[in-house]
Amino acid sequence: MNGGVKMTEADKIEIERLRKEIDKCDDEIFKALRIRCSLSYLIGLRKKNSNIPIVDNDRFTKMVEDKVKTFSGYHLHESFIRKIYNVIHKESCKLQK
Repeated sequence: MNGGVKMTEADKIEIERLRKEIDKCDDEIFKALRIRCSLSYLIGLRKKNSNIPIVDNDRFTKMVEDKVKTFSGYHLHESFIRKIYNVIHKESCKLQK
């Protein structure tokens, strides 16, 4: 599979260290998503009380383009950003119903 080359102990240690860093990043991502979902829910309550539509397409389009412009590059491809943001937005809309 790897051409017969064995991983060194130093490589194993470094991979484990990097995986722990990924775990920390994942925790931060989900903490931020939990806060974002709470905020979306509160916005949904306000929208219901004011009979405002859940989706503001202009705002959504602007937000997606802003995220693509800000975060594209260096291992974050535009298509990945769009997919992630669409999933986040879809969940936010569910919370606002």
